[in-house]
Amino acid sequence: MATALRMLWTTSGRPLEGHRWLTRALALDPEPSVARARALSVCGHETANLGRLDEALALAAAGRELGEQLEDRPAVAFADLASGMALLFQSQYPSALLRLESAIAAYRAENNLFYLCNTLFTMTVATSLAGDPRAVGYAEEAVAVSESHGAQWSQAWALATLGLYHWQQGQPEQAVVRLRRALSLRRLGHEACGTGFSLEILAWAMTATGQHERAATLLGACHSIWRSAGVSLAERGPIKAHHDVCEQRARAAIGQAHYAEAFHRGTRLSLSAAITYALGQGVDPESANSPSIATSFLFTALTGREREIAPLVAQGLTDREIAAHLVITYRTVNAHVGHILAKLDFTSRAQIATWVTAAQATSDPSGAGPEPETGAKGQ
Repeated sequence: MATALRMLWTTSGRPLEGHRWLTRALALDPEPSVARARALSVCGHETANLGRLDEALALAAAGRELGEQLEDRPAVAFADLASGMALLFQSQYPSALLRLESAIAAYRAENNLFYLCNTLFTMTVATSLAGDPRAVGYAEEAVAVSESHGAQWSQAWALATLGLYHWQQGQPEQAVVRLRRALSLRRLGHEACGTGFSLEILAWAMTATGQHERAATLLGACHSIWRSAGVSLAERGPIKAHHDVCEQRARAAIGQAHYAEAFHRGTRLSLSAAITYALGQGVDPESANSPSIATSFLFTALTGREREIAPLVAQGLTDREIAAHLVITYRTVNAHVGHILAKLDFTSRAQIATWVTAAQATSDPSGAGPEPETGAKGQ
């Protein structure tokens, strides 16, 4: 189940949750199996997303070895994708390209268009950053495949990587067009990594065209996205180098104080407002004052009942006191608190309290925050 939910971990910005379930499952069942081979490969991918690159490569290698022993091609192909991404983040381009080429060949042979597109995204990033002229071909193939099947999530990623290629080629205006098209497709869903990647590259393009204040605001929005997702592509090897250059140029162009103001403005934007701003359509004041990206992503991860219980935990109530307050059982409360800790990747009730306080301060300038609902619904 944890392996099958790979796209949930990716698209909802929960690599920590995916990594936790996968590592627990792998520890509980060490016997060789197809399920284990695939879990090792997927865990390698999620571990690479978290920046634990040596660990990711070891997991992917183990998944590939077991997949080969059991003649399970999906495990081998995904292990190649995972290791290719980890090697990319280490700036080991020749090795990354070999692994990604192997994965592309496997997915072509299986006519697995979804994972073919996934691998083409990563290959486009790797070849673009490596200065490999094949990058545009990989990007355009991903765009064509996704467009022909109406796969808008894949199309958004393909367009974003094509934007990266144009930026790398010194064509920032073309990059902006591609990236804004990608972000317009992102309006359909709340995906942390895809939106963050698009905004990040767009910020680089804005700096290249002299729009330094806008770049600073976009970097602020990215900061909130990466923080909420528990993963930051801006901290990964070659991407970090370009991120730092963009930040330095913007600071130098508009001054430290002005940069800090613009950056902070970006951190306060909701996801919808950040996309609107990136599209050059201005920012709706009502959207700009809604909960920040970091808060909204995490808050939507909770169920309605969990959103009732979290503020009560923050007030210092015990599980039995919360149960009495909401007229539900102690065991139900205890289970929900466990789910809240797992979803937010916390280990203590004190962390829940700190997070709720920050969320309430963001959504209500008075700091009072909303009162939790009461009653027995939503158990």
